[in-house]
Amino acid sequence: MSRLERSVDVQLFNRDRRGIVPTEAAIRLAARATNLLNMLSNLDQPDSHDGPVTPLRIGTCSGGLNYLRQPLRQLTEGNSLIDLSLITGDSAQLVDAVAVGNLDVAVVCRYSLVPRVWPSHLTNCLLADEPLAVLLPAAHPLVAGLTINLADLEQEWWITGPETSDENTCLVRASAVAGFHPRIAARVRDWGMAAELTADGFGASLVSLGPVEPYQNADIARLPLTGSAYRRVEIVYAATNASPLMANFVAQLRRLYPGRPAATEHRHRAGHTRPGALAQHRSALLPRSG
Repeated sequence: MSRLERSVDVQLFNRDRRGIVPTEAAIRLAARATNLLNMLSNLDQPDSHDGPVTPLRIGTCSGGLNYLRQPLRQLTEGNSLIDLSLITGDSAQLVDAVAVGNLDVAVVCRYSLVPRVWPSHLTNCLLADEPLAVLLPAAHPLVAGLTINLADLEQEWWITGPETSDENTCLVRASAVAGFHPRIAARVRDWGMAAELTADGFGASLVSLGPVEPYQNADIARLPLTGSAYRRVEIVYAATNASPLMANFVAQLRRLYPGRPAATEHRHRAGHTRPGALAQHRSALLPRSG
């Protein structure tokens, strides 16, 4: 990075609490360079009468793949001229990657309890507002209700994201409103793993009510959380990106999810787990300090 800054004689990066952050000069440089880099990436492709292979680099936050499955399927069916790459990550990091041209587009989220502002030169479009929910083992006593109050879970252990993640910050702030600090049993980066740990009785998980039911596990229940907290899912891209493939992909996403809030669902309960499994796991496997 230092070599690049010396070659253009402009400061391109700053350091802050998130790490290395691009300056406005770096963002403008990346926007101008994106099309050139895309052309260069095709130089090693074999000649074809159908034309060069077009890259499309997509990022997604945890849970964002639920929105991407159908447009990705439509995009790739019968199209051999797409060089598709898909990565998962923290929303703020994905937005930074779009800002500097390392990603073409990203599905990201912002929690109502964790305000974030994306760079002004990026375009962001609402896909859905997702109410928050809690995953519990299916045999948990509170599963009898149709919704759940976070204050009722003061004594639970929790499965959440990394300490600096928005998922974790949302859990901590929502718990503070309910009058307690959550006891953390495990930190994971993927909601699927959090659901598996919840099913095994390690603790509760804070998730969202999206357009697709991603937790096909008979041992867990998902209960809508009372209150006004929610997660906003957006698609973010650079307006200066002239890729027709990217524009078509964004258009498909916006047709499928035109910014309407996701419908609040009733609790999902597919089956049962062993009675007392959560308490058994806590006593055998989890630390006693809060």
